[in-house]
Amino acid sequence: MKISNRLKSIAGLVTEKDVIADIGCDHAYLDIYLVKNKIVPKAYVSDVNLNALNNGIKNIKKNHLEREIEAKLCDGIKGIPEEVNTLIISGMGSSTIIKILSNPKLKQIDKMIIQSNNDYYILRKFITSKGYFISHESAVYDNGNYYINIVFLKGHKKYNLKELTYGPILMYSNKNYFEHLYNKQKQILDNIPKYKAYTRLQMKRKALYLKEYAVELLLVPNTQTLTSDAKVQVSSDDIENFINSKTAFVSVNELPQISDQTKEDTNTNDNTSADNNTNNNTNR
Repeated sequence: MKISNRLKSIAGLVTEKDVIADIGCDHAYLDIYLVKNKIVPKAYVSDVNLNALNNGIKNIKKNHLEREIEAKLCDGIKGIPEEVNTLIISGMGSSTIIKILSNPKLKQIDKMIIQSNNDYYILRKFITSKGYFISHESAVYDNGNYYINIVFLKGHKKYNLKELTYGPILMYSNKNYFEHLYNKQKQILDNIPKYKAYTRLQMKRKALYLKEYAVELLLVPNTQTLTSDAKVQVSSDDIENFINSKTAFVSVNELPQISDQTKEDTNTNDNTSADNNTNNNTNR
């Protein structure tokens, strides 16, 4: 059975140890491919839409795989069996995926293979906050578009803003994808009218960030007038190091307490009242 490069890239991330549930299975092509090629012995497919699920069931029957692939009509992961340890979710936006994963049954899942349509930042941020780390990322080109595969495994790891936005693995492994992304951002920038300066600036910053250009700062000393030559190229690391060098880190216990501030204010008020009484007596 032939499937698209997009689906084949997902199939390559599945192992025989994975007990999979394909959420939003549509035509179930991926699951039929996995079973027929003996990548997994059994699969579960689900969809919240009966018509979509029936399309999958029709294909499952056509391939005589009713015993190997079990179809379930359910909302997200609510109806998946206890033995399922791996989720496959593709062809959806990140907001929809996050809603699906906001379910107590997520605790039974050890592995997720996600191919979202958009908003990879919020997807990475949400799933990693639930006790998963990113073990694999790849970009696959299919029919004129790039699709991003992300594999999440149970475990904890911290990621910075850039890693959550562009992928801690992806941004070092696929130059073609980021070149495509850069050109796309630049094309959008070129089509924004010049009078929309703020919007153009936002898009330009995104495009420059993808090219990893250094940040250009204008140095404006308090005692000098700004000139066109008063600028310097510095990296984001330079900025971070400068901020850290000027920052004192203290324990929460070292911070002033509200009760202490209240006592101080009370003492100040008492002293002020006493001074006023003294002045009044003197005036009398």
